[in-house]
Amino acid sequence: MTTNSLKSMSVQLGQKIQKLREQKKLSQETLAEKLEISRTYIAYIETGSRTPSLKVLHNISSIFDVKMEDLFKF
Repeated sequence: MTTNSLKSMSVQLGQKIQKLREQKKLSQETLAEKLEISRTYIAYIETGSRTPSLKVLHNISSIFDVKMEDLFKF
C-alpha cells in the first residue's frame, strides 16, 4: 500500500467518523469527552491528519453502535 493510499484511507475514515458524529448530533467536544481524548485529536482524525489507534476505533464503533469493520466501508 502506498503512502497516498494510506493518506486517502485516513481521510475517508475521518469523513466516515464525522458523518456518524453528525448523525448522532454530537459535537467534537462531546465525542472527545466520551472517548476520553482531546477535541483537537478528534478534529485531526476527522481531517485525516491522524489515524486513531485500534482502541480508539473500538471505542468509536461502540459509541456509534456499529461494527469496527463498518467504519472502513467507504
